[in-house]
Amino acid sequence: EDQASKKRKLEEEPEATAADADADTPVAEPAAAEPAPPKTAAELMAEKASATVAAAAVSAEPKGPKRVRRDLSTAQFWYYLDKEEKKQGPFYPGVVRDWYAAGYFPDASTKFGCSFVGEIPRAKDFEAISDLFSEPLKETAFQKIAAGIALYPVEAQASEVVAVTEQDMLNDEFSAERNPKWLEQSLQRMEDGVFSNKARPILKGSFVN
Repeated sequence: EDQASKKRKLEEEPEATAADADADTPVAEPAAAEPAPPKTAAELMAEKASATVAAAAVSAEPKGPKRVRRDLSTAQFWYYLDKEEKKQGPFYPGVVRDWYAAGYFPDASTKFGCSFVGEIPRAKDFEAISDLFSEPLKETAFQKIAAGIALYPVEAQASEVVAVTEQDMLNDEFSAERNPKWLEQSLQRMEDGVFSNKARPILKGSFVN
C-alpha cells in the first residue's frame, strides 16, 4: 500500500507544480491607451460653429401652440401700420386691394391687421404682407374676398331737389323728412367710427401729395 500511494503521489506532483507555477506568474495588465492628439484650431472652430447652429435650431422651435389664422377673405376691414408705426384704418377690402394693385405698398414688410366683426386689431395681430399671403403677392395679396363682404363703402346717393321756403327751414319736422339719405348714412358711419379714404392710403400720418 505504501508503494502504491507513493506512486500516486509522484503522478500527482507534476500537476500540482504546474498549477502553482501558473498561480505565481504575474498577470500582464492591458497597455494604457495612448492619449489623443490635441485638436487643431480648425477642428475646435468647427465644433463651436456646430454647437451654435444646434442651439439656434432649438431656440427657433415654437414653444407654444401654433397660431391658427382665420380666413382672411372674410375680413370686413383692414388696418395697416404706417412708417411711424401708427394704425391706419379701417378700410374696406376693395379699397385696400385697389391700393395694393396701384403700388402704394411696394414693401412686402408693411404690416396689416384684420377686423372681422368691427374690432380693432391688437399690435400683435399685425403681420407683414409677405407673411399673410403666398407668392406671387401681386396675384394673391388682398385678392380673395368672400361673398357677402362689402368691397367699398356705401356710395353717396343723389339727393332730390326740393324747393324749400323759409318757413320750411323753421319747421323741424320738414327738415327731418327732407334730410338727404347720403347725409344720414355719412353721419351714421361717423358715429360708428367708420371712415373711408378711397383716394390713397395715409403713409406718414397725413395724406400723401
